[in-house]
This record gives sequence, structure tokens and C-alpha cells, in this order.
Amino acid sequence: MPPVQLLRLAPAWDTATARTWCQGIAGHVAAATEKLHEARNALVRLDGPGGAVVVKAFGRGHAWRSSPVAKAIASYDNAQRLLDLGVPSPLPLAVVADGRCAWYVCVWADGFTTAWAIHDGEADAADALGTFVGDMHEAGALHRDNTPGNTLVRQAEDGTWEFTVVDVNRVSFGPVGMLAGLGSLVQLECSERLLPAYLLARRWPRGGLPVQLFALLKGWHRFRWWLKDGTRPWRRRLGL
Repeated sequence: MPPVQLLRLAPAWDTATARTWCQGIAGHVAAATEKLHEARNALVRLDGPGGAVVVKAFGRGHAWRSSPVAKAIASYDNAQRLLDLGVPSPLPLAVVADGRCAWYVCVWADGFTTAWAIHDGEADAADALGTFVGDMHEAGALHRDNTPGNTLVRQAEDGTWEFTVVDVNRVSFGPVGMLAGLGSLVQLECSERLLPAYLLARRWPRGGLPVQLFALLKGWHRFRWWLKDGTRPWRRRLGL
């Protein structure tokens, strides 16, 4: 068995108990009863030292993909950088690897659901989400896989909406221009409802070029999903 390596560890988790728990992470994930996602990468909820955690297990995949270790480290580092920028993301706790697989551990986002709730009309938070994405882009963070499943939402006791960003190994940092920003926005399937608040947050015109570009990107996004759905059986056979 390859040795287990602890590649990242949050100061709050730098205890003997947490280190021992991380050494047995493969067994914890295998025995998990609350599986959040099962595909090329697995996502589970576990009771960790000090409270509930989420563990994402990155598999080896194809040679042309980023390595599991690189993805897990990017998840940890990007989450910390988002928090430093003031963009909410579950607190990163650890990165563990054993040569075959890598695991990213973060705090469980209690009480949150995915932004599909907004898409499906279960949560009236479109303006708040548009502002949130606009503010994130203004802060210099771009989620390149900005699906409704990768932004979580909950309503606070005072009625305001709170958001947190997950699956962050594909977040990039730097100035976010109009093409990149609107391209990220259209990945959220309710993006027409988000656009006015997003444009306001970016201090862009609510007509003209931004709206025309958004319409073009929306059409391209729909075509890509049509193509992706049509080729899904073949891609699954090839493991893509």
C-alpha cells in the first residue's frame, strides 16, 4: 500500500486526532453512508474530528487530465484564497494523498442547498445570486465550472440570502472581463433572471453590448449542452 501523505492541513485541524483521522481517510470514505455524488470523483459527508465534513475523492482519470493531487491541492488553495478575498466557501481543512487517489476535506455547509432551488423556482433569490456572482467577479475570482450545483444557497433568519461556492478546483484569479464574466454567468441555468443584478454589480450598462454578448453566450452554452448530452454514451464508454 502506498504511504498516506498529508499535503495540506488547516491550523484549526492540526491536532493528533485529526492527523490520525486523515491517515484512515480511504476507509472513512469507503464506509460512508451519506454519498452526495458518485462518478469519476466521489463526494461524501462524514463525521470528522470536531464536526461534519465533506470529502471529495479525486480518482486517477486519464493521463491528459490534471492529477488527483493537483486537483485536491487546487481545491484547498483556491478555497482559502476565495475566503481571503471575502468570497464565501466552506473552510478547507486538509488534503490527503496515497499515490492512487487524493482527498480534499472541507467543513460541511450546514443548511445550504444548491442553486437549482432558484432555477426550479423554490427560492426567490435570483437578484441576490446575480449580485453575488457580480461581486465575486469584481473581487477577481472566476468559477470556470459555475453550474447551479457549485453554488449553494440558504436563507438567513433575517430573510437575506447567503451563498457559498464549492467544487473550487477550477476557480481562476485575476481581472474578470466581460466575455469571461458573462460566460461564467450563463452556466447558471437561471441566468436570465440573474443578469440585471449582475450587470448592476459590475457597473455595466443594462443594455447594448453586455446584453447582446450575453444572448450569444447563452446560445453557445445551450448548443454545448446539447452536444454534450448527445455524446454522453460514447464519452462514458471511453471514460471521459
